[in-house]
Amino acid sequence: MNLPAGTKRWILVAKLIFVPLGLVALVYWISQESSGKLADGWNRYLLSGVLVNVISACAIAVRFQRVARVVGIHMTAVEALRINTQSMFYFFFVPFSVGAEVSKFAKVRELDPTREHIDIVVVIVLDRILGSVTLGATALFLLGYLRPIEYNYNAWQLFAIAVGVVALLAVGISIARSRARAILSRVFDTLAERKLDICIALVTSVLMQCAMALAIFVAALGWGIEIGFLMVLFVLSASFLCQIVPLTFVGVSVAEIAGAGLYVAVGLSAADAVILVSLTYFYRLLVAVSGGVWELIPNRRVFQS
Repeated sequence: MNLPAGTKRWILVAKLIFVPLGLVALVYWISQESSGKLADGWNRYLLSGVLVNVISACAIAVRFQRVARVVGIHMTAVEALRINTQSMFYFFFVPFSVGAEVSKFAKVRELDPTREHIDIVVVIVLDRILGSVTLGATALFLLGYLRPIEYNYNAWQLFAIAVGVVALLAVGISIARSRARAILSRVFDTLAERKLDICIALVTSVLMQCAMALAIFVAALGWGIEIGFLMVLFVLSASFLCQIVPLTFVGVSVAEIAGAGLYVAVGLSAADAVILVSLTYFYRLLVAVSGGVWELIPNRRVFQS
């Protein structure tokens, strides 16, 4: 998409003004977090958690890279990492989480200007779907394995719920196919041909969840918060599913609220729950800062298919 020269100049000016301001705001929020709840945890555990969080960010970037390959958009892992960290930067400054997706769309468009818009949309939507699938599967498995929350159920009730969900999905897909049959047919055909990329995307999605949970777990050890790794993984997986609700305020979403409630539900005190949720927020701030810095560095890569 070729923009007029005047529009490009305004975009450049806006970037030079608002991106540095955004970075200042993020650094300020980090200082507030670290001077408060996180201050006592600045030890080898928290620093180890920061390093593990880098692995989490890299894993989600590889997932995005593999999903992009499904529709024929090729990018390096570094480019995927850049796109994802930049989207996290904008996630903190747009009232709805869609800001992150719009950022991804624009950045992928820069990599491949000739690509049809629908292909980029498919990449973004498919990436979110795969992430939600692994989050849901992990949360359900750990819910049954750990039984972290007391609940009464029987097998027939679970079976009925599962059948209902599958039926709703089937109806939704049927309606969607009737409205956009050509596009979805091409997508499903491509998915069948790109099984390896989909499998790698799913594996890296699980790796991302485990790395984030490990980052929180090792930092929690530094504060003496008694919670197991699998329990942290359950809370993260279940709460991150709430990101489907596109409401945010300076990076705080429904996921943080749900996470705090789940930590309390599994037995932590309210104070410890707030600390762990603040820690998750802190890690995301660090990723957003790296994305903001990257936003100031020109991307000189020329797309090659």
